[in-house]
Amino acid sequence: MRAGQVLARVGNSGNSTEPHLHFQLMDGPDPDTAHGIPFTWRGMGVPRNRETFDVPEPAPAPQA
Repeated sequence: MRAGQVLARVGNSGNSTEPHLHFQLMDGPDPDTAHGIPFTWRGMGVPRNRETFDVPEPAPAPQA
């Protein structure tokens, strides 16, 4: 992964009322034994308390 790369598209499936994305970083593949890795969002906030906002689509990469 690199900064600015798209991780996923947000959708609404399963038992949910709003589109959402689950995201976490771990130091190993097994969620029962792995530890979480702290991270910081850059260039955008994280919505909370019913706050919503739009994140603009990244600009396309220049053609070589």
